[in-house]
Amino acid sequence: MYNITIYVVIAVCLGLLYITTVAVYNRFFHPLSNIPGPLLASWTRLWLVYRTIQRRSHLSDLSLHARYGSCVRIAPNELLISNIHYFKTIYGTDTKFSKSPWYDSIGSDGHDFNLLAEPNLSRYWQQKRLISPVFTTQALRQHQALLARALDTFITKFMNKANEPQDLVRWMNILALDVLTEMTFSCSPNYVLAEDDDGNCADIDRFWQHLSWIGLLPTFNRCYKRIQKLLENVGLTFLYKPDTGRLSIIQFYIAQIVARSNESPELASGHRDIAGTMHNVRAMKPELKKEWADIMLLHVVGAGFDTLGATLASCISLISETPGCQSRLVKEISDAGIDEDLEHEDLMGLVYLQACIRESIRLKPVVATSMSRTIPRDGLWIEEKEIPGGTIIGMNPVVLHRSRELFGDDAECFRPERWLEASKEQHDAMEYYDLAFGSPARSCPGKNLALMILCRTVADVFRHFSVHIMRDSEVQRVGLPAFKEASFFVYKPYNIWAEFTTRKNLSA
Repeated sequence: MYNITIYVVIAVCLGLLYITTVAVYNRFFHPLSNIPGPLLASWTRLWLVYRTIQRRSHLSDLSLHARYGSCVRIAPNELLISNIHYFKTIYGTDTKFSKSPWYDSIGSDGHDFNLLAEPNLSRYWQQKRLISPVFTTQALRQHQALLARALDTFITKFMNKANEPQDLVRWMNILALDVLTEMTFSCSPNYVLAEDDDGNCADIDRFWQHLSWIGLLPTFNRCYKRIQKLLENVGLTFLYKPDTGRLSIIQFYIAQIVARSNESPELASGHRDIAGTMHNVRAMKPELKKEWADIMLLHVVGAGFDTLGATLASCISLISETPGCQSRLVKEISDAGIDEDLEHEDLMGLVYLQACIRESIRLKPVVATSMSRTIPRDGLWIEEKEIPGGTIIGMNPVVLHRSRELFGDDAECFRPERWLEASKEQHDAMEYYDLAFGSPARSCPGKNLALMILCRTVADVFRHFSVHIMRDSEVQRVGLPAFKEASFFVYKPYNIWAEFTTRKNLSA
């Protein structure tokens, strides 16, 4: 017994000595020891994990830069920066920076295809070029009737809900689910009619919440996956498995994909929807594997519905809350003489509508944490400090999009006019330093689809309704849940309460 106690004491002492040695090295002798940042962050990566679990990076990263400057050490081997002069080096089309180990937590979908997580930039571009013809604006214009059909269902539903408080975020998520499925397969699960998302929103939130922190600990994540799989094999499922395949909307997509696969080539090629276009592109490009095409169709909704819903809710909310903004937008739509048969070309010509959408995406970007990259072997000089290769570095879009150097002294304000007043040089700069749809080197393949849906939905909503966003005092008075927001890789608002009043005409 005495000998065992001695061994335990020795083991504990050695463990404490190791932890202390690592902490002292990280703090005083590490190559990043001269970079300012929180004390605990310099000792251990667990500080970053703890902060991530709090889901406040859209606010805390702003505070970090305000306190420590443009280059902040947020982990022993990770930096958060805001200096736009390093943007092109990190995110430009010719970058040699690779995605950080965090993205390994997303992984591939079993067939080496995941554009979000793909670490090899050459392979990323090869795969993206194969599917990009499906998502050009020209190709997507063929599906405008499907978008209109889904929106008509939503507008009709809300005609019967006028002047009642509605959870804008919840409804925009429901609408996004129906719109994306309608445009992809010419049918939808009719969540708008059911007034329910079938648990998809809660499930996708849990997925991102889990990956947001566990991806910061690659070794622990690998161990977690092995243990989870071993337990699952013996019938124990209490450890969470991050699998979007369990979402009911993904099951709906899989059923549609299987049904299309059983159709004759002539019938399959005749569908005027995204899946039909994908089928025709694959027929012209044999190198586009069927598995890759199917996975990309799943990503249309799996990687898009919640972010699209959040963006729609933020955009409508900001337009409605900003004095004079809603009336100016409605007047622009009215003056354009746009009728029920909205065309995307017409909407693109509404400059104030486009400015409102750009401004809302700027202030409320989809990603609200550091878009982390790994510095290549040659290293990097930042503000006269040498940063060694292998260091993780990134910018938070929320911080970048509030740069006064780019957007002026009122960068934190929602002011669509900035996009109309800017010179060509300023306008080009604001567009270039935009991480809302990814970086120049790795832009979102669904960007054109998202923008088309945003333009049509925002225009349709304000054509038919006057929208009032309830103040906190109003929400509290009627006993509704208060507004909150969170960030766990993606940015999510919750409980934006709105009242919709039907317009008798566009001048009302």
